[in-house]
Amino acid sequence: MAFAQSHIMAARRHQHSRLIIEVDEYSSNPTQAFTFYNINQGRFQPPHVQMQPWFYGWGFNLPRGQALLEKWNLIPDGIDILITHGPPLGFLDWVPKKMQRVGCVELLNTVQRRIQPRLHVFGHIHEGYGVMADGTTTYVNASVCTVNYQPLNPPIVIDLPTPRNT
Repeated sequence: MAFAQSHIMAARRHQHSRLIIEVDEYSSNPTQAFTFYNINQGRFQPPHVQMQPWFYGWGFNLPRGQALLEKWNLIPDGIDILITHGPPLGFLDWVPKKMQRVGCVELLNTVQRRIQPRLHVFGHIHEGYGVMADGTTTYVNASVCTVNYQPLNPPIVIDLPTPRNT
């Protein structure tokens, strides 16, 4: 999702929203690529890791394998919502033109074996727009733009119930 489209998405607030996330793919600083707004508390900046497997000349690229795994290992345990730039392997990552899945296997292993968040939100693969689940985690490819970079996909609204122990 490009910077301009992220502002369009933020303007389309759902009537019951409590958290709005903007993504700036053009930020040169991976720690500032996301902006979070809590409707009740204003802007805040939670810790996150902004990397992806090598993808042409785009930002935040690392080679697949150990270098990328070291970045995914920076994601803390015990989180409910994970936001990454791209998808894990096998979840909303199919690129028909290439006839292949392009998600990150290291991210998949990190998400399913260690973190197990309730929600994993990403974009990057515009063809994969949508929602999937594996029984533990709901995966959301929130790409607002189509494969032709047209901001036509509507924002996705996810309702997460409050955990029982809170």
